Amino acid sequence: MRPFGKFARCYGRSCRAEFIWFLLFFLVLGALAVWFTSPMIVGMLWALLMIPLSSVGIRRLHDLNLPGGIWTVWLTITVILPMFGLSYMNNEGHLSDYMLYLHYAWLFVTGTLLLFLCFASGQEGPNKYGPVPCVKAAVAADEEEAAKED
Repeated sequence: MRPFGKFARCYGRSCRAEFIWFLLFFLVLGALAVWFTSPMIVGMLWALLMIPLSSVGIRRLHDLNLPGGIWTVWLTITVILPMFGLSYMNNEGHLSDYMLYLHYAWLFVTGTLLLFLCFASGQEGPNKYGPVPCVKAAVAADEEEAAKED
């Protein structure tokens, strides 16, 4: 898969197909791991796949001409902070219902934004993060420029 070839490269751009296919791979592999393995293996798998998922997410944001720091903020608030569970505990050491529902609402909002990343068109032509990421898109852009010159 292309994201594994660009394992930790957070510069450049990723097209929709690259992001969608890697996200589907991540979700299917994660679901299979949850169903068939122990929680420790699921945690290790999640930790291993988080780096390429983050790099492809950052490059996808670059394709939309957005800064990659948005992905880092999302990852911190949605994934890393809840792992520690510090903000979710009440005085008895149980999850606070209010904080749990707030986290679910946040996951819904960010999940919706993740769908936006999946289906939004990238910026046509090169942008400040690099050239068009997919070969077909690059060929189409070159053909349009040639047609405009004629």
